Amino acid sequence: MGQALGRMAEFLESAPPSRDAYVHLIAPPEPESKDYTATAILNHLPMEAVAAADDPDAVVHGAVHEIGHYLYDYVPADKHLALASEFVASNAPSIAGIYSYLHEAMAISAQELYADALDNGGSDKEDDADAGYKHPYIPVLADVAAPLVKAAVARHEHLVGGFSKPYIAGALAKVAGRRNELPFVFAQAVFVTASGNRAFADAFQRTLFPVGSARFTDLAKAEAFPDANLVQFSVYSELGAGTEPRIVQLRDAHRGFAFATPRGRGGYRLVVAVIEKLGDADAFAGPGLVVAVD
Repeated sequence: MGQALGRMAEFLESAPPSRDAYVHLIAPPEPESKDYTATAILNHLPMEAVAAADDPDAVVHGAVHEIGHYLYDYVPADKHLALASEFVASNAPSIAGIYSYLHEAMAISAQELYADALDNGGSDKEDDADAGYKHPYIPVLADVAAPLVKAAVARHEHLVGGFSKPYIAGALAKVAGRRNELPFVFAQAVFVTASGNRAFADAFQRTLFPVGSARFTDLAKAEAFPDANLVQFSVYSELGAGTEPRIVQLRDAHRGFAFATPRGRGGYRLVVAVIEKLGDADAFAGPGLVVAVD
């Protein structure tokens, strides 16, 4: 475990404040559940101690995964910024989704390194470290990332400076048609609720489950992030003078709508005057009318 995580830390160029980590086994609300949750809070790793989690090796796999998150969190800020710049500069479609789930892909890659480091050459029960993930994107992107991480570790290379290009290409091929799904395209977004109504952003998060978000009530402050997806929540009374003519046309023709325009490098501005129907949209076709309610 220490060997695998040391290699992962070297690859990430991580600088955590402590080399100690603590696993907390928490009594679960449903002890007989076959599913359980773990998370990382700095270097503390709470894990639900369900009856099905009675394999010590599986517990260690879970701990390795969460420590992988801990190491990724402590990649130095300048390295994180350089990595994000590589993704944005790629001009790849759906780049927010590809980047957003890298955090999980790195944690699963740490598990793969651990499996390779086991004395017996790997655990038969954990041939795929992502096998337990019931998620539409994480296992797919981990399948792309893990071989790249293992190859880079073998060459003593790092996350920044060479990993992003093959990862992005592999992710686009592997995710395929799912890369146009709204939750993937808007996996990260800056929210603007000019009226100060938090309920709009709360409803959006419940509908599309973005991985990362920031909230502003001042549009000017949100413009400080020119390449990010920007989701602007509006009630009809706000769509008056000075509003883009196409938005006014949609306001007059529909009871509710969501409309997208390109923004920065790879991002979109999404003006939302209806939220519930976003969850029914099959795919995001790009700029234009996303969904409407008549």
